[in-house]
Amino acid sequence: MKTTIPSTYKGNIVKLVDNLNSKDKQTLEDYMRFRSTKAGEDKCRHYKSHIMTLHDLSEVTFDEFKEIPIIEGLLILIKNSGRELTGRNELRKTLKNFIKWKFENISVKKLKKLLDLIALEKQPAYNRRKYTPNSLPTDNEIKTMFLSMDTLKHKAMFVLQEELGLPPALVLNLKLGKIKDIDDHYEITFEREKNGEVTILIFKTGYLHLKRWLNEYQYPDKTDN
Repeated sequence: MKTTIPSTYKGNIVKLVDNLNSKDKQTLEDYMRFRSTKAGEDKCRHYKSHIMTLHDLSEVTFDEFKEIPIIEGLLILIKNSGRELTGRNELRKTLKNFIKWKFENISVKKLKKLLDLIALEKQPAYNRRKYTPNSLPTDNEIKTMFLSMDTLKHKAMFVLQEELGLPPALVLNLKLGKIKDIDDHYEITFEREKNGEVTILIFKTGYLHLKRWLNEYQYPDKTDN
């Protein structure tokens, strides 16, 4: 088993195929014939590149891909490869599909155990490359934005978003009846339209700005609507 995974195998796949033993070459040909029944030429080229990458990393024959330590080793290499999440998951998908095809005749229990090892990474709720400490507004920038707002309503909406991390649409659709005043904070209830799930958030840091707006809401200024 190799200890690291190259960032790319571009240009090396043909050489890797040429170095396969006769049995592995036949396995590769049979597998690609199987994949070509449901995928086009471009897709198949990717599948071939992925399976040859996995074969090269494992440094074993395709027949040994049914051994759990081999699969575990490959999964560790994939996880630590430094590739994008999509690229890592593509390798996992290829590995899983190959095992399902190659070892369909082994015991159901062992096949299930192998396949259960290969789980895809979940996409994070935010783009880690896009949102970094350097791309987020500083405390001074947040203060400047807040001070530039000239209505109580806008200030209240801004501190709600800033403190609770709420999207603008959720704040705009918030009903006053869902805001409960409790001593030194508010409890704000949100209900998801799709499944009716209820979430209660505690709003404390910007509490006074929302309280000022709600206190004057009965007699709003035209500019405060």
